[in-house]
Amino acid sequence: MDSGLIDQHDLWTDNQKKSAEEVISRLNSQGIRLVRMAWGDTHGCSRVKEVSVPVFLNSLINGYNIN
Repeated sequence: MDSGLIDQHDLWTDNQKKSAEEVISRLNSQGIRLVRMAWGDTHGCSRVKEVSVPVFLNSLINGYNIN
């Protein structure tokens, strides 16, 4: 993976890096165009956002700002 925020601050374990590489491979081989990201907000409610594959891939390098 490219050097970015995640790599610079050593935020992932080796297993997480390997999983990210597998996700990238699947996205490229299966022609997926959108990725749905889900997280819990500060109140415990589920939040979801769909992003394009390039935006998602960038989030694997630099993180993703959720407002």
